[in-house]
Amino acid sequence: MTGVQTCALPISRRLTLTYPVTDREGAERLVSHYVDEVIKVIGESAKGATRRIRLAERVPSTNEVASLSELRRRTLVDICTHGSPDMKTLKPMLDALQRSMPVAFELMGSGLTAEAERQSFRPFGRFDGVLSKGLIGEELRRHHGPEYPFSVSALEAYGACPFRFFARQVLGLVEPATLEEELTPLELGSLYHDVLWEFFHTLRSQAPEATVLEAGRLEEYVTLIEDVLERRMNRLKGGRDDLHPALWKLTGERVRRTLRGFLDAQIRLLSGPGRRRPSAFEVSFGLRRRRGVSDELSTTERFVLDCADEQAVSLAGKIDRIDVLGEDGDAFVVMDYKSGRSLPSRRDILLGTSLQLPLYVLAAQNVIFKGTQSTAASAEVYGLAEQKRSELRKRPTGTDADKAAQDAKWGQLIETATGFVRDYVGGIRRGQFPVFVRDERTCPSHCEFRQVCRYSERRALKKARGWKPWFHRRKGESERTDER
Repeated sequence: MTGVQTCALPISRRLTLTYPVTDREGAERLVSHYVDEVIKVIGESAKGATRRIRLAERVPSTNEVASLSELRRRTLVDICTHGSPDMKTLKPMLDALQRSMPVAFELMGSGLTAEAERQSFRPFGRFDGVLSKGLIGEELRRHHGPEYPFSVSALEAYGACPFRFFARQVLGLVEPATLEEELTPLELGSLYHDVLWEFFHTLRSQAPEATVLEAGRLEEYVTLIEDVLERRMNRLKGGRDDLHPALWKLTGERVRRTLRGFLDAQIRLLSGPGRRRPSAFEVSFGLRRRRGVSDELSTTERFVLDCADEQAVSLAGKIDRIDVLGEDGDAFVVMDYKSGRSLPSRRDILLGTSLQLPLYVLAAQNVIFKGTQSTAASAEVYGLAEQKRSELRKRPTGTDADKAAQDAKWGQLIETATGFVRDYVGGIRRGQFPVFVRDERTCPSHCEFRQVCRYSERRALKKARGWKPWFHRRKGESERTDER
C-alpha cells in the first residue's frame, strides 16, 4: 500500500479510483481485496463516495463524437458491447473527420493497416517485430557482430521468445522494482551458488583431494557449510528492510535442509566408482577475471563458433563446477546447479530452449582445456531442490560399438545445439524479433511484457506458416526424436 499512499499524498481536493465490477458480458466479477485495502488506507468516508457507473456513460454517443479521441473511445465501447462498431452511423462522421483532420485520420488509417497486417496469414513482418531494414537493421548487425560476447542464457531467451529478448536485451526494458518480503528465485539461486563456491573453495585450499567428500567427515562439512551460509545470508540481508523476519527465518531453514541433503547426496556420488573429484568452481570463459573469486582455470578467451555463411559467434559464460575422473584426471564432467524443481532434458535441447550444457562442454573442450589431453566424459544438471542429477551426456560404456553409438548420439546433440546458436544469432543480427513462442511452457503468465506483446497462439501459428523454417522445423524433429 506504500505506492497508493505516495500517490494520494499530493491530492488536495479529490481522488477518483476506478475498478471493474462486471466482465464484458455483464456478469458480476469478484472485487479484488486490494480495493478493500485501498479503502482502509484512504478512510471509511470513501465507502460513501463509491458509486456504480456504466462505461458508456462516460463516452459520448456516436452522433455526439467531436474529436478523434472520442471516436476511438466510442468505437471501443461499441466493440466491447456489440462485438463491432456501428459502421452505418459512423460512415458519414468518418468522412467529416477525414476532411477536418486529415493528419489524424491518416495516422488512424496507418494503425488500422498495422492491425490488419498483424491479423493476416502473411509471414511475420514489420508490424510483428521484424526490423531488418533501414538504420535499425544496420545497427543490430553492427552491434551484434563477431566481437559481441553472447551469453548462453541470452540465446536461450531468444529461442524461447524473440520479442522478450528484444525488450530486455535490445531496448533494455526492466520490470519496475517491487518490494519483496522474501528472496526472489534469482536471489535464492545466487545464494546457493555463492555458498557452494565458498564451501568447495575452502576445502580445496586445504588439499586438492579434500573436495572428495567422505562420510566420516559429514559433521565437519555441515559446520563449514552452515558457517558459510550464515555469512552469506547476513551479507544479503544487510540494508534491506523489506524482508519479513518470519519468512527470512523459514528461508534460512529451508536452505539449510537443502544443503544438508546436498552433502549426503555428494558423499554417495563421490564415493562411487571412477574416482570422481570436484576440481574447479565458477570457471568463466570470455569474462573478466575477478581477483580472489575467479577459478584458476578461468580465462578471458571466448569460445568462437564459426558460421559458414555468417559472421562468427563469440560466446562467454561461467561453468558452475568441473569434476575430473580417473587417476590421471584426463576426463572431466561439466556440472550445472539448478535451484528450481524443473530440470532441462534432452527434449529441451532439441527444442532449442536449453543449450547450456552442450555449449559449456564445447567451451571446456576447446577453450578451458585447450592444449591438454582432457576429454568430456559427462555433462549433467544437478537439481538442488530434490537432489537429483540429470545426465544429458553419459560417459560411454560397453563395447567399442556401443561407445561409438553413444558418441555419435552426443555428437548429434552438439550439432543441434550449435545449429540453434547460428540460427538465433542470425535472427538477432537480421532484426527478427516476432512475438512467437517455441514452447508454450516458456510463455509464463507472469511475464513482465505480457501486456505489451499481446501474444496469441492462434495468430502466431498462422503467421509462422510462412516464417523461416527453423521456428517450426526443429520442433517437428524433436517430437519425432521423442517418439523414437
